[in-house]
Amino acid sequence: MRIKDIPKENRPRERLKQNGVDVLSNSELLAIILQKGTLNENAVDMSNRIISRFGLDKLLGLSLKEPESVKGIGEAKAMQIKVFCILRNQFC
Repeated sequence: MRIKDIPKENRPRERLKQNGVDVLSNSELLAIILQKGTLNENAVDMSNRIISRFGLDKLLGLSLKEPESVKGIGEAKAMQIKVFCILRNQFC
């Protein structure tokens, strides 16, 4: 399912805008940072898959190359994941 197929009020960005950061899951927050998924997977599903595979606590310790082992994750998204983890660790 594409993000555009999700009712507008249930999309991560709109929920953030309406309700603030506290109502979003880690997957939704990561999806906002990733911005896009792949042709077959939206950013929220991709974020869920990444967090499920590595575990939220272990994402921070990954090298930039390790997330690239996940289908759909290239260098840019690996950097976005790293930034998400650093910010989450500092502010949460």
